[in-house]
Amino acid sequence: MSWRGFTLVEVLVALAILTVALGVLASSFGGSLRIAQESRRNAVATEYAQAVAELYRTHWSVPANFIAGTSPDLSALNARLTAAGFSATVDATARLNPDGTAYTGSGQPPLRRVVISVFRGGELRTRLVVDVGNPNSSALR
Repeated sequence: MSWRGFTLVEVLVALAILTVALGVLASSFGGSLRIAQESRRNAVATEYAQAVAELYRTHWSVPANFIAGTSPDLSALNARLTAAGFSATVDATARLNPDGTAYTGSGQPPLRRVVISVFRGGELRTRLVVDVGNPNSSALR
């Protein structure tokens, strides 16, 4: 019985196949890392928007704050968001009826709408719209 080894051509072909297979694996791994990074960025944007919405709900649960339409202190949240490379806009000027139409009456509206938009590099990452009820409104009970 004679033992025959691999020829140089067979070894080179095997190495070429192995190189292509490793290249495919490496490129898919890089794509997975980009997807994970994008998911983390989107999570930061969503967490900010939810935190701002909760601050508005809590702040406006005090009737005087709702009536005045004042904004809660967002400086700590904004500092963290800016440090992560994001920017945001918060529009809390809309006054609404319970059916979602614009409130045109006198006095205080039954609802105030808060629209929170978070951007990274000019690209919208998330937008959250929250309607907060007047704590003194009988229209919502």
